[in-house]
Amino acid sequence: MLQNLNRGNKISISFENSQNKTYTSYIEAVYENQLLVYNPIKDNKLVSLPIDKDILYMVKIYNEKGIYSYHNVSIKKRISKDEYQFLLMENFNSLVQEQRREFYRLDCMVPFLIKDKNEETYQAIIKDISEGGLLFVTNLDMLPSEERECSVSFNNERISMIIKLLDKKDHTKPGCKFEYRAKLLFVSEEDKSVLLGFIFDAQRSYIRKNQSKSKV
Repeated sequence: MLQNLNRGNKISISFENSQNKTYTSYIEAVYENQLLVYNPIKDNKLVSLPIDKDILYMVKIYNEKGIYSYHNVSIKKRISKDEYQFLLMENFNSLVQEQRREFYRLDCMVPFLIKDKNEETYQAIIKDISEGGLLFVTNLDMLPSEERECSVSFNNERISMIIKLLDKKDHTKPGCKFEYRAKLLFVSEEDKSVLLGFIFDAQRSYIRKNQSKSKV
């Protein structure tokens, strides 16, 4: 029943009989009816979710196709690997697909270049980015609904993108005049893999940092 899922997809885990507490994690590996996921972290501590065949979980998985909800999922075992703690989860048989899409958004400070209508380039800074779009600041005055070419380097690899501006507001902090939210309209498959690799590497660094703190 596991389909359209990828390494790095965000998931949330809650107890089947109570959704009052929800824990965020990410997929490390996808198998036929199992997922290897990072052990959730809360308040810089590893969450010790019970491993018992009678304790069932609801798992929501977020990716570009939408949100997939699985009920009555169980944890088979806890695994230590490459300095990380993982959970092997199984019994993904009861699937409900929701229509809304949601992307993992990565907070960052990444400089990039954006072109104006005369093909001149301006400096800008990405504040957060996902597979679907980005939030950035710049001194370039533009209108929502405009489409612009831009380029950026992730992990020393430069990629090109076409974005569509969705909204605009004044930027209150010094350095840049405007803040824009934009939708990613086009990026080649090769460049897309660079973007996803950057996001996933940042996820792993965040998880490693926090798992290390939890063991102190």
